[in-house]
Amino acid sequence: MTARKFITPSDFGPWAREEREKVGVSQREVCRRAGLSHATLTDVGQKTVTLSTVLAVCHALGFDVVVTEKNPVA
Repeated sequence: MTARKFITPSDFGPWAREEREKVGVSQREVCRRAGLSHATLTDVGQKTVTLSTVLAVCHALGFDVVVTEKNPVA
């Protein structure tokens, strides 16, 4: 079973940078794989980004994304 890690929106930029560095992929390569501009990738660490950008970056780094409810309704 694969370990899961829960990432909050404010943690996403630092997490993505750390994972990119772990696999030795340049920002330019992440942009190419994700189909994103460099400006959009830069925004990942500085602004709120769209879910489609999060999904593209995760896919480019080889991760699957699972979306869960923050506060499930009982």
